[in-house]
Amino acid sequence: IGAQFDGKGRITLPASSSLKAAAAVGFTFSAWVKSAGPQDAVLFSLGEGPRSIQVLLAGGRVVARYVPDKGPPIDASAEFAPAAWQHVTASFAPTGITLYVNGAQGGAATITLADVTGGVVIGANFTGEMDEIQLANVARPAGWALAQQASQAPETPMVAYGQDEEASAGGHSYFAILVDNLTVDAWVVIIILMFML
Repeated sequence: IGAQFDGKGRITLPASSSLKAAAAVGFTFSAWVKSAGPQDAVLFSLGEGPRSIQVLLAGGRVVARYVPDKGPPIDASAEFAPAAWQHVTASFAPTGITLYVNGAQGGAATITLADVTGGVVIGANFTGEMDEIQLANVARPAGWALAQQASQAPETPMVAYGQDEEASAGGHSYFAILVDNLTVDAWVVIIILMFML
């Protein structure tokens, strides 16, 4: 999905079995993000009570955070430039957080992930745009983050366009190509139909 945020609205999703960060497999959030400027905002949050996983903007940084039942939050962070589209992937694996910005690893931290369930909040206090928002109830590897960024970028190297058909035909129209490729029996049928007309 894609959405524009004005700093007041947000997207909320109710708790469900499909939106769960299981301790055994983890969770991944990814999106293209363009912030209006340096700000403190919640790009993504999953969880109820003291335990949650979050992806935040904190000034000029993007932060992937795991909040356990006990103890301080554990963060992985990276530089984040405002007013430009950037691809953000936060992978919460059973033993660690890895944060990718534009397909490159930007930060990592060691955690012991416990099951995280509850509702989802996207875009709280955020001013800017998000596009291609993806949630996966499995921790994605580095190759996946890089492939997502490369395949969705405006100038992607993963898509090659063929030569234009009309240009490859030497500038002829489709009708001219059809006439040039008619067989003798096709011409006979066309002449008979013209006499009948």
